[in-house]
Amino acid sequence: MFWIYKFCIPIYFLGIRIAALFRQDARLWVQGRRHWEQSLNIFNSLAENQNRKRIWIHASSLGEFEQGKELIETIRKNHPELILVLSFFSPSGYEKQKYYKQVDYVCYFPSDIASEINSFIQKLNPSLVLFIKYDFWFNALHFLIQRKTPFLFISMILRPNHYLMHPLFKPFLIFIKQSRQLFLQNQETYDLLQLRTFKNMQITGDSRLDRVDRISKENTPIPKMELFLNSNPVFIAGSIWESDLDIISKGIEHAILNSWQIILVPHLTDEVHLLQVENRFPTKTIRYSSLVKKTNYPILIMDQVGFLSSLYKYALFAYVGGGFGKGIHNTLEPVSHRILVCFGPKYHKFPEAQEFIKKGIGIVIHKPEDFVSLFDEVSRISIEIKASIDDYFSKNLGASQKIYQYLIDEQLIR
Repeated sequence: MFWIYKFCIPIYFLGIRIAALFRQDARLWVQGRRHWEQSLNIFNSLAENQNRKRIWIHASSLGEFEQGKELIETIRKNHPELILVLSFFSPSGYEKQKYYKQVDYVCYFPSDIASEINSFIQKLNPSLVLFIKYDFWFNALHFLIQRKTPFLFISMILRPNHYLMHPLFKPFLIFIKQSRQLFLQNQETYDLLQLRTFKNMQITGDSRLDRVDRISKENTPIPKMELFLNSNPVFIAGSIWESDLDIISKGIEHAILNSWQIILVPHLTDEVHLLQVENRFPTKTIRYSSLVKKTNYPILIMDQVGFLSSLYKYALFAYVGGGFGKGIHNTLEPVSHRILVCFGPKYHKFPEAQEFIKKGIGIVIHKPEDFVSLFDEVSRISIEIKASIDDYFSKNLGASQKIYQYLIDEQLIR
């Protein structure tokens, strides 16, 4: 079966190069990898890189990087002598983190074509490799196993319909079984792998919780917010699309009549998407970039990126977008601020959202009327919600520290 993979993987990467003729993301992917070997050679030539052990951390995209960020920064803080190399498969991760200061080198994963990934590993010469979540590249694993380089997967999560759970792909599990350890997010993943005779695993939970909890406690101020906020309750809708506005607009109008202040954060902040929001609420909105003095507009549109995770601290409850499209966005960020979160019906791929629903700190919105009623209920239940969220975090924090302690105990880093 592995020989079929080795034959097909060049075709897959050729397909991405063809797609680059038509798609911007694929074009960035191709352009970013164009000089990977030359860049790595230059990095290797730096005098301070000699004779220092290297850890290679790989994240598929920005979301996976966030799951590993707390661990990366723990390693950097305690082991400044190590060289940390961070690779991304997706432009969404690389383009936003290519200047990340907590590692020594940020690059694209070149490809999993045997000749390229073998050359990459030889030049990089890592003493340890950390794969975040489930970006499985089997030529890379093959060469790491050959070199006897220890590798681990962190925050790994699988569902019964994952392709590796199909009997046809059973031979590929042999590679993953040779991981030094699998750090799993949940019991379901543990049970699926146990049925397939895995032993090298433990449940540590979702390492994103460590990250979002720390951010929520930093209480980072957001400039100019005093020009919008007053003493009225605040609602935030984060990472929203037009399909979300179709559902929540009626509730927002109801909330404004009851003296709520509204902060809307579109997932995309180009002019087209900003106008979509403004056209829903004529004469009632002001953009964050236009805040220059105290305003009485009931709706603030956040038209700058990078503020959402800190904005939630101002809210009494929040809505997270995407649930009427491909799937919900980050629900951990608002919950880390100990507020109720609601979202659309496409949440089933997100175990944290399912857990929030069970605990009553997450609510699914199916129609506009579901959302309207929340504004009348949330003040009454906010104290109870906060207690439930505190309990959730107290039981689930610490995944990054557990993984770090394993690396120390097993002398994988020292």
